[in-house]
Amino acid sequence: MYYCGQSFLRNQLMSKYFFVLAVALCSMFNISAQTEEDFNSYGVILFRQMTDSTQTEFVDFIRTREYHEIIDRQPINDNQKSMAKHKINEAYNQMYVDFQRSIQENVENYAYEIRDGASFEYLETRYEPLDGSKDTYAMKTNFIYRNKKVQTQVSFIYEVAWLDAERGFVFISALKEDF
Repeated sequence: MYYCGQSFLRNQLMSKYFFVLAVALCSMFNISAQTEEDFNSYGVILFRQMTDSTQTEFVDFIRTREYHEIIDRQPINDNQKSMAKHKINEAYNQMYVDFQRSIQENVENYAYEIRDGASFEYLETRYEPLDGSKDTYAMKTNFIYRNKKVQTQVSFIYEVAWLDAERGFVFISALKEDF
């Protein structure tokens, strides 16, 4: 009986040791998976950027260097990674312009709606991984739009990449709006 208790205690201590070691290694190498709260927080930041002129946090578009980091994480061979990076280098400027235009148009439209008496209520942000890729997601931020006698649910649809725990999410697509 005494031997059984010692074995149990030793196993408990070893599992705690390995857990602490794993947490320490993850912290040391800045390895961190995104959480539900990370997704929701990013959706709230986007929602506020569109509907609140006093917002101080803003969404950002991925930089070319960061895009290359994301490509390097993908489960594809080196030749495919090289081709993907080349395509990004060629298309990046237009992608960035499309992102900026979509953000600016929505900010202006919602500012007009606010002046006209509209109000907004954040609901949720949903996400799903993009097919066959790592650390990239399709996201949908849902909210209620109210103005006079009109009330409807609106969604912002967009794609993001998770860089790391320090830098968080960045847009990799233009913003689309759905009613």
